Amino acid sequence: MEPTLIMETSPGNYQWVYYYSDFVTPEWGAGMATAAAAAANLGDPFVRLRSHHWWRLPGSLPADKRIEREDKARKEGVAPDYTPARLVWASWKTFTYAEVAAGLGIDPKPEETKAHKGSIEYDAETGEQDVVLQWYRANHKVGRPDRRGWHKITCPNHEQHTNQRETTAGYVPPNAKSRGAFKCQHAHCDGVKMAHLRRWVASQGGPTVAEAEAYARRVEPPVVVDMPLTDLPPGALPIGSEHLLPMPPRAIEPRTLDLWPASTLHGLSVPPRQWHVQDMVPDATVTLLGGDGGTGKSLLALQLAVATALGRKWVGIDARQGAALYVSAEDDKAELHRRLSDIARAEDVALSDLSGLHVASLAGEDALLATAEPNGVMIATQLLDLVRERVEALRPKLIVLDTLADLFGGNENDRSQARQFIGMLRGIAIKFQCAVVVLSHPSLTGMASGTGSSGSTGWNNSVRSRLYLSRPDDEDGGDTDGRVLQVKKANYGPVGDEVALRWVKGVFIKSGGAGFVSADGAYLGDVVAEEAFLKLLDEMNKQDRRVSSSGGKNYAPSLFATNPDNEGVSKKRFQRAMERLLASGRIEITKEGPPSKRVEKIQKVTKTDKSFYPEPSNGSANEVPLDL
Repeated sequence: MEPTLIMETSPGNYQWVYYYSDFVTPEWGAGMATAAAAAANLGDPFVRLRSHHWWRLPGSLPADKRIEREDKARKEGVAPDYTPARLVWASWKTFTYAEVAAGLGIDPKPEETKAHKGSIEYDAETGEQDVVLQWYRANHKVGRPDRRGWHKITCPNHEQHTNQRETTAGYVPPNAKSRGAFKCQHAHCDGVKMAHLRRWVASQGGPTVAEAEAYARRVEPPVVVDMPLTDLPPGALPIGSEHLLPMPPRAIEPRTLDLWPASTLHGLSVPPRQWHVQDMVPDATVTLLGGDGGTGKSLLALQLAVATALGRKWVGIDARQGAALYVSAEDDKAELHRRLSDIARAEDVALSDLSGLHVASLAGEDALLATAEPNGVMIATQLLDLVRERVEALRPKLIVLDTLADLFGGNENDRSQARQFIGMLRGIAIKFQCAVVVLSHPSLTGMASGTGSSGSTGWNNSVRSRLYLSRPDDEDGGDTDGRVLQVKKANYGPVGDEVALRWVKGVFIKSGGAGFVSADGAYLGDVVAEEAFLKLLDEMNKQDRRVSSSGGKNYAPSLFATNPDNEGVSKKRFQRAMERLLASGRIEITKEGPPSKRVEKIQKVTKTDKSFYPEPSNGSANEVPLDL
């Protein structure tokens, strides 16, 4: 079988070399191939005694015999023979293990598939340049290596350790003398191998699996089959010894740890916190947007993506401008087309203006971004790698992932898996400085309690912000088109703020200005609710319809919440507004009717005292901005 290349290691001694196209472990690569060659009498008996041995590179010296040759030359008083291996022919073709085995015409014996039990050799110069080890040094504790090259590192599965110890794993980086190794001493980690380690490192924002394997292939010793050279393959052309491998090892700059005393910050301007949406969606991290089924969270998130691409407000609130990536696992292309058409109409733009918005529909497809291994470790899928590649190319300011149930391939009640998955997404957000918004469904308990939570507490604890879209309280028949967007968690901003929304002709608009931010940074949602209360109270009094503060059929908050002119204010917000108006003296409770049948009535206090109204921040009239 025509090899990848042929080397002359010494005069008259040739080696045929086969490159593997995929990364293979010693037991399945070198061991089986060399054993097969030995069984076919294609090599010397040496390969029968070991499951694998290391190769030489074209142009290299026989390092294993260098000392022996130098000692012999010293005794004989002559110069040592440093003749390098010469590359005499090459096709540069790569093979799978199956192709190598088939070409040799040998089915390996079962015992030849067992792992080689020999000692691990280590070359520090090439090992210390390993991209995985450098990432570990920059992000985790790494112990000093022993003489065999074992470094103590953080185990990818450390959260499953009963003692919570992290550095119970050992790692030998791939190097010029061995293919490297990974082993954790914890019982839960019996199934965690080198491949798991590389996928976990990639999921944490480190080198990709392809980058790690590429470095390994450049420095690890390949498989060599020794055989006499009788005839070169057809078309073979001699190649001079100056021609070496086509891909020389890549120079990798060593990682450093930049430590600085906090005192150096004195006198420097404090960098402002970056937001994608002020006090709601922080930049460079992950936000969860939850909502009951059918509330419209996908539409609301798509509106955010459009607002980002256009540089417009999102339901009346400023959003950071830039490219946006929207990945939907729920809606097909036709549905997304319809929604985008409605949003474009509402924004008074054409669909051709949305070149900054990039959309992918995965409806009906495998949309998992990560799956769980039997030991609980979350492993990134090829789809997540594709998303990461598109993010690197597009550099969006916003990524929307819809929805968590379709994208997460683990157990949502497992805290460790939840944190690992959010950690993968946070790695993308930090690396590319963009906001990531993940849509989710609440559990029945979360819906009933109004918290909007679901599954493990790891979801809520891992994200920096969590929003919840729900319908306003409508036990008395509220507006079915009304919605309330609430801030349920905010590590960097206020918690409890809410924005009243209303669905109108296929899009959500801000209703009544709730959530509007004034020039001095104060929220005017409470003012809007109070003004709406006073407006409806005037209408009721003009119609000679009595409203009360003590419940019953005339309970003012219930009646106002069902009124078409309620500005999107919910019953609870009307209740709070009524209490504030009573406390401030802007409304009062009176009694009317005969002494035997007095009834309660709410009415406005006819005063012009300026203290009843908030001072305008810009010196203009006391107007409440509305964005309808």
